[in-house]
Amino acid sequence: MPQSHDGDEAVEDKKGDDVELDFGKIAGFFKKKKNSEENKEKDSVVITATDESSNIGKSDEIDVGKAIAGIKGAFKSLKSGKISGGGGEESVDLSSSIKFLSKHYAILLVILGIIVSVGLGFNLRMQSGDLGFTDNWARNSIQSTINADISNFIVQRYPNLPESNRNQLAAEELSRAWQTGTYTFKTGQFAGQSINMQQQVEITSRQFKTFFQDETGRNYMPDIDPYYWWRYTQNILESGQMGDEVRDGIQWDNHQFAPVGRGIAYQDMFYPETIVFFYKIARVFKPGVELQRALMFYPVFLSALSTILVFLIARKMAGNTAAFFSATMVGVHASLINRTQFGHADSDAIAVFFSVLVLWLFIEAFSARKISWKIAFAAISGFATALYSLTWGGWWWIFDFVLAASAGTLGLFLLYQIFVLQEGNDLVRKTVLSIKDSVSRRAITTITAYFAATGIFITMFSRFNEFITPPLASLGFRTIKTPVVSNAAPNVLRTVAELNEGTVQQAINQIGSSLFYIAAFGIILLIARAAFEAYKKERNTDKIVKDVFYAAVLTIWFAATLYAVTKGIRFVLLLVPAFSIAFGVSLGLITGLIGGWVSREFKANKLIVMAVTFLMLFMVFPGLTFNSNAVQAARNVVNNDIPLINDAWFNSLKSIKDNSGEDAIITSWWDFGHHFKALADRAVTFDGTTQLSVQAHWVGRFFSTNNEQEAIGILRMLNCGANTGPEKLSEIKKDDVEGIRIAKSILMLGKEEARDALMSEGLSEQQTKEVLDLTHCTPPESFVIASEDMIGKSGVWGHFGAWNFTKADIWRETGRKSKGEAINYMKERYEIGEEEANNIYREMTQLSDDSATDAWIGPWNGFAGGVTGCGADKGMALCGDGLIVNLTDYNAWYPTPQGNLHPISISYPTEDGKILTKNFENNTIPQYLSVLLVPSGESYTRVLGSPELIDGMFARMFYLKGHSLEYFKPLTVQSGFTGTQVWVWEVDWEGKQKNVIDELRPVEVKTEVESGDEVVLNYIGYFEDGTVFDSSIKDFISKGITRETKLDGSQDYNPLMLMTGIGGVIPGFEKGVIGAKLNEEKTIVVEPGEGYTEPSHPLFGKTLYFKINVAEIR
Repeated sequence: MPQSHDGDEAVEDKKGDDVELDFGKIAGFFKKKKNSEENKEKDSVVITATDESSNIGKSDEIDVGKAIAGIKGAFKSLKSGKISGGGGEESVDLSSSIKFLSKHYAILLVILGIIVSVGLGFNLRMQSGDLGFTDNWARNSIQSTINADISNFIVQRYPNLPESNRNQLAAEELSRAWQTGTYTFKTGQFAGQSINMQQQVEITSRQFKTFFQDETGRNYMPDIDPYYWWRYTQNILESGQMGDEVRDGIQWDNHQFAPVGRGIAYQDMFYPETIVFFYKIARVFKPGVELQRALMFYPVFLSALSTILVFLIARKMAGNTAAFFSATMVGVHASLINRTQFGHADSDAIAVFFSVLVLWLFIEAFSARKISWKIAFAAISGFATALYSLTWGGWWWIFDFVLAASAGTLGLFLLYQIFVLQEGNDLVRKTVLSIKDSVSRRAITTITAYFAATGIFITMFSRFNEFITPPLASLGFRTIKTPVVSNAAPNVLRTVAELNEGTVQQAINQIGSSLFYIAAFGIILLIARAAFEAYKKERNTDKIVKDVFYAAVLTIWFAATLYAVTKGIRFVLLLVPAFSIAFGVSLGLITGLIGGWVSREFKANKLIVMAVTFLMLFMVFPGLTFNSNAVQAARNVVNNDIPLINDAWFNSLKSIKDNSGEDAIITSWWDFGHHFKALADRAVTFDGTTQLSVQAHWVGRFFSTNNEQEAIGILRMLNCGANTGPEKLSEIKKDDVEGIRIAKSILMLGKEEARDALMSEGLSEQQTKEVLDLTHCTPPESFVIASEDMIGKSGVWGHFGAWNFTKADIWRETGRKSKGEAINYMKERYEIGEEEANNIYREMTQLSDDSATDAWIGPWNGFAGGVTGCGADKGMALCGDGLIVNLTDYNAWYPTPQGNLHPISISYPTEDGKILTKNFENNTIPQYLSVLLVPSGESYTRVLGSPELIDGMFARMFYLKGHSLEYFKPLTVQSGFTGTQVWVWEVDWEGKQKNVIDELRPVEVKTEVESGDEVVLNYIGYFEDGTVFDSSIKDFISKGITRETKLDGSQDYNPLMLMTGIGGVIPGFEKGVIGAKLNEEKTIVVEPGEGYTEPSHPLFGKTLYFKINVAEIR
């Protein structure tokens, strides 16, 4: 067939600000000294192994002589610093290398640890750019084809063999094929042809990849939000400003919230600027790099920086071993990679980067001895926090965590000073002395400097209010998912997928349950280390304070983000850095503990024991071949990252761009709004940054209603003034719900009728004109997209479309009032009768939680399952799910043991362009579902859904292909092999269309193939010398088919079904089919340039001949 394919060693804080690394214990690297009482005392202090992190590169801080002495003792053969080769070869002098390694091995180990941890994470993140999932698709596709051929052959050869035996034979044959690498088809049109299986998998995989790539072979950006940032970065590079225009000094985005537009939030302005800066730097190293390619790489780069910062944090807490495992974990954790891999250039990567940057800088400030250094690091940490505030409104969490942990640490230390260290009974005196203590003063200085610097820089970058207000947002975080917002509108955040409420156990499972408890143990070890130090007679209070702070900040981070997960599962992302640090700390301290215990008990060298322990842990995570469970989970993420954008979407949006003016507006559900703005370059009704508006109700209602007049009225209002019309009414009436009510009452009226209605509502002439300008203007070009993904989201837009603003207001205003107050409010505010008010109050008292409240205000209408095929037989439609429909009177039922049960209703299209609905009152199925019966060729398909949606606008635009619509005409419909189907409708504001589904139109017999036709044809493919290489005639090889064979009724065929105009076959073949006449033979000559372009294909570079006969044109 002519298919196309285009805690190691202790670190003591020394005098002044310097931190000195004590390598004295290395002196006896293999040879252990006899244990004196002093040595026993030193060795017993095992839990003090911590801070290997400070100033490792300073030669004056390392006892190199002892280190070298230890190494020389271990390798006596290297005493001379030379290795002598046998056979008279000259010796190799390694003394300089050994000296260098001995002197700098600590810094080299640090560098190696960073390289491995960063490199592993980098490699994993980049793998998603390979579109590796297509390899699995290709393998499964080839395997399915071969398996079907083997099964057919076995059935033909052994018709009486039991099915289990046939399956076993098929499995064995398939296994042999994969082992040998080749397979020869045994049946069908390919009988006798052999393929190289791996080669075919590669060819098919490349074909699949092209669906997710543009015409240049570049991958489409896979996610949604990157297109938001891409458009802004393009604006900056092209015009020097982020907005599409500047209004009153405000950067204005006229592509969202159409047709009004919106000022760009200041927290959306910093991130694109960083992308542009990164892009310009990237062009220095790679001059030809494209903006989109740099943008796709940006999260990988930021993740690498975050990995280094986590390494430094963990190293400060517990040494090099801890640093390595922490950095490796944060680099490979699936929950983080999922949102920071190649192509996913959302702000998650920079949010994580700034959180660990702020913490690292604050830890450096907290650890520094000199006041000047404390202030400097604290100020830089405050500066980083201020930059963080420019990228995300939730920046305050790390600010709150750091302040809470440091203040809590200071408080605990003061109590420790007062009640343990200070003598006497004068509490006031002891408190004053404790505060005057150098450790306390340094902590207070750090906290104050950080707080002040953060406030100053945020005020400089934006305004003082942005410093004061957001940190208090944590107090109201629990209300983020409340069902009703201030204007009685629905809270869209309740339905955002990444904000789906989770549980603590779900968060632990995503982190990795056993790994989570290892990390928690790391916090316990930090507390134990602080307690042990406090118990010593000669205690180091600086170390106590630092360990308490480390434990406090990790504990707060853990607890707060676990709580946040109960409000949105996406917040697991923020838990990963803290988890990774605590995980590494746990392994680092455990390594130190084991090294100390074994060295005491068995007189072994501690460094060797720790090295062995490290290697054992390394074998478990990340694994000798980087194949641990955690790494495999990350690989699963990147290898199954299927882009949301593909050719079907790209072509749909390009059609809008090519067939509309710049002021055109696209209306669809908000999820893919960023795609529409960037690829179609047209404004949208709402998107992922404006979804919290009342547009969610209006668009949901548009797709839900079965009244096209209401739908076009909603669309006209939205495209004239967005939601500003209802807002103007609410302002005039000083009542949000009243504004919505009046707006709905005029939507289906003409402009003059609407004017009269508004005047009757008490509006003045001027007020009426202002409202009508926003609801009944002459609207711009408008397009509506109904896409397959909206089926799965129908419960969401159906819910918002059914939102009852009156109920929402009653719940909001009376939910916490007494019965009498609530009933009086309903009676006075809405003139509801006593009995109805009592019923509403009773219903409200039965609402158990926010979810129940949501469902009470707006039912969760939606579609159920997919489309099921129905065969037609003797005037009955027999569906795959058991549904039976009488095609004469459209009686519909499901046969059950309890008798025939009806759906709630059945809707169906008629030849005169209408949709009729038949309701069933009795003996209905327990599920509240209706049926839509859709003609499909010679048979039918059935759709199940809520009665409120089954014949609504989405059903008509998508399932019924526009049947009955008068105000909408199809612009394009695009489909892809992954199931993607996109319908784009252009609005005809005059309502002159008459859409009737093809199956119900009068039969038109086409006699000549045109582009866009669906064609059924038979063919014989041959070379110039007459050799037949392919044919739709069954078993053409065994039958001796030649180029002279007639394509008539005497043959048995596997006909080729082809949709012309979409590039489904090689170009030359498709060109030849167009223009072919029904039932006439035609010969097509396909030159090499229009044939198979894949060099590995067996027909590559050959001139091909096809004799065809078109059997049917649809």
